[in-house]
Amino acid sequence: MNRKIIYLKNYMKDMENKYFVYVIFMKCMLIFKRNRAYTLYTYLKCYIIIQNYILFSEVSQYFSNIMEKESDISASIAAITTLLKLLEHDKSETVQELDFNLQSAVEVITNSSFRVTGVSSGCALFMRFITFAKLDNITANLNLWT
Repeated sequence: MNRKIIYLKNYMKDMENKYFVYVIFMKCMLIFKRNRAYTLYTYLKCYIIIQNYILFSEVSQYFSNIMEKESDISASIAAITTLLKLLEHDKSETVQELDFNLQSAVEVITNSSFRVTGVSSGCALFMRFITFAKLDNITANLNLWT
């Protein structure tokens, strides 16, 4: 089942238009129906995949707009602004879900074509001081001097 979800995620990355979300949902349902896993859980899983695609494409677009339109703002400030905007619009019901959404958004932002150092430091500061999260896995990647 995980292979099918990865396939759907890759398929949705190629999409540019949100109007095809219904088509993606039906394609998802057909894949799961072939394997007789046609349950409420399947519907919810497909819905979450589609919602995450929409959310993170908007995160990427918002960050790119800030970087292009406002030349006097650094990449780290733009990353923090984007994550704050995500917090305003996020509909997570649990802390774990919120943490997952924030970390996924950080991944989306750091994979952009802008300066990685500034983006990484802004995201790390946000995650460290706003969410009070332990960043053992992120700081290990940024620890270049040891």
